[in-house]
Amino acid sequence: MHAQFILDENRPFIVEVSRRCPGDLYSLLIEYSTGYQYAAKYASYFVQTQFDASRTGRRHVLRHTVSSVDDEIFGGLKLPHAKALIAFFPLQSMGQDLAGLQKTRAGILFCEAENHQALLEDYKLFVSRNAYHLA
Repeated sequence: MHAQFILDENRPFIVEVSRRCPGDLYSLLIEYSTGYQYAAKYASYFVQTQFDASRTGRRHVLRHTVSSVDDEIFGGLKLPHAKALIAFFPLQSMGQDLAGLQKTRAGILFCEAENHQALLEDYKLFVSRNAYHLA
């Protein structure tokens, strides 16, 4: 099940509940982390096809929505702190205006950490928007 909600100071408000694969490439997070082909398995039920999907391993994978704190022009993605980048899916074209305060998504990236502790450190670096530069 996929659910979206908005949380205010007092309580959550459910915005959407549906039976579908989660958006924003979360199915790839499952696949990159475990080897389990979640989207293909999910789709197989609707096309009535047998699809053998199983977990093939475990990797410490971070999924991050790339955005900007300030208004700026998207000039590409630079990772000054060397990361094991698995994939980057741009959602904007080069030269596109990005609205600050994380209002515009520039892309979605996946990178791998060596272990759980490194994954936690990478998470903090990406959430603070200090792991990359966009211009």
